Amino acid sequence: MAVITLTHPIQVDGKDVTELTVPTRLTLGALQLMDNEKGEIGKLAGLIAGAFKIPLSSARQMDVADLGAVSEVLFPLLPTSGLGGTA
Repeated sequence: MAVITLTHPIQVDGKDVTELTVPTRLTLGALQLMDNEKGEIGKLAGLIAGAFKIPLSSARQMDVADLGAVSEVLFPLLPTSGLGGTA
């Protein structure tokens, strides 16, 4: 599995984390965490928390310098259609 090495560690459950395992797919739970947050940055934090299975408080600690690498692997996993439409 691929990993992202963070330039600035985050705290997850009281431990310093310097690497995050890259998911191969997203779950509805990850998208729901994103949907529950307000604003674009909040939604990004929710997506990071859900995708990497870390607490939202840990995702919010992520340094801006690490967002590029994280976004690069997560955005291609997002659905491009099928959300928000009516049946």
